[in-house]
Amino acid sequence: MTTQEIQQLLNIADSTLSDWENSPKRKNLVRLLRALKSDDVVNIINAKNPHPKYSEHTRTIRLNKKLFTKDLFWSRQDGSMIDIKNLITVYLSNPNQEDTEILINLFGYTRVLNVLNQIRPSMYKEDYSEALEQIEYVQEPEIFYTAHAIPPIEDIVKKPKQRYINQLIKHYSPSEIIELAQKYGAPFSSIFQIKKMTGYST
Repeated sequence: MTTQEIQQLLNIADSTLSDWENSPKRKNLVRLLRALKSDDVVNIINAKNPHPKYSEHTRTIRLNKKLFTKDLFWSRQDGSMIDIKNLITVYLSNPNQEDTEILINLFGYTRVLNVLNQIRPSMYKEDYSEALEQIEYVQEPEIFYTAHAIPPIEDIVKKPKQRYINQLIKHYSPSEIIELAQKYGAPFSSIFQIKKMTGYST
């Protein structure tokens, strides 16, 4: 794809693409995008997200807190009307993999990515990077690791993220991952998260 095709398809600014090309983590993603044909990428995106639950023209919905793993609208009554952009903004500003996947299933990859790019200037850099990686992983888990190196096991177990735990599960049993977490001195909260992520049961 050309630079213009990448920008239009992903709705990103030229400066964002330049940042990706200069990033050790994302330069391989840019190479991959440039090697692909625009039509092929569109077909992949459409196949992955054929029909989000809500149309891109829908602006407000009733808040359903049960859909999400975290209640980030504790001051709002469940069932009250909420602006979709506001809903996406709040969850991307406090990103976790499960809720990001829920956002994409509800509103579509393109819409969620567009909101992320709109709110980027007001986000902490770490939160923006985390949200973007979560979106990329949901969209293309098979090729995610061509653009993102897997952190050392010691780092994964101390700050577990579902996409990296999913990789560890390919090589270790849940109990072995727990043992590694204990070996590397992961805090109790991280071990608890790993148990949830791996479906570990004694």
